Amino acid sequence: MTVEKIQIETLVVGGGQAGIAMSEHLSKQGISHLVVEKNRIAEAWRTGRWDSLVANGPAWHDRFPGMEFKGGDPDAFIAKDDVAQYFVDYVREFNLPVRTGVEVKSAVRNHGRPGFTIETTDGVIEALNIVAATGPFQKPVIPPIAPRDSAIHQIHSAKYYNPQQLPEGAVLPPGMNPVAVQHLPADIRLDYLDAFGAAIHAAFLMAAGIMAVAFVLSWLLKEAPLKTATH
Repeated sequence: MTVEKIQIETLVVGGGQAGIAMSEHLSKQGISHLVVEKNRIAEAWRTGRWDSLVANGPAWHDRFPGMEFKGGDPDAFIAKDDVAQYFVDYVREFNLPVRTGVEVKSAVRNHGRPGFTIETTDGVIEALNIVAATGPFQKPVIPPIAPRDSAIHQIHSAKYYNPQQLPEGAVLPPGMNPVAVQHLPADIRLDYLDAFGAAIHAAFLMAAGIMAVAFVLSWLLKEAPLKTATH
């Protein structure tokens, strides 16, 4: 087997939303580059999240430049599989240089000359720049305060897919980030939460309110962009 050696200006590692967005910007600037992804495009959206996951913002907001989501309500929150397909369609639409099934094994800064030498499962790549677009939330973090009592069923959101994994009884999702906010209304029956009374409902409403404010601000920036004052 012949080992391929590629010389490129910029290597982007990761074929999710960050890597594809970076590829679009680099292409627009005329910068030669390559995106490598060890799995499929947007693999984390396909298999690494819960079944009922939707985008955090409406379709008109959570999209890439130059292409709308196909069909549907622009105010809808797009389901994860449709988001993944959108990324695939975007790569095809703009002919972005994405290679799937290529894993980066190592990256070493060159000595005496600019750039890096990158070892991959598909050969060697020499690049002047590397963009790490693998995402910030790849390893689950379990806080030390979590009880170690085996009698309490505990599951990290990284391993949660649907409510069938949960035993009967009340459910307490610690933290009110988008993961918990989506789980509460979409997956977990609200009667599971009755044991915790008004406090957890208040926390949920506060988190939902914060997200609503963020969406309103996004809409205002879209509909009424700031203009530079002139003297």
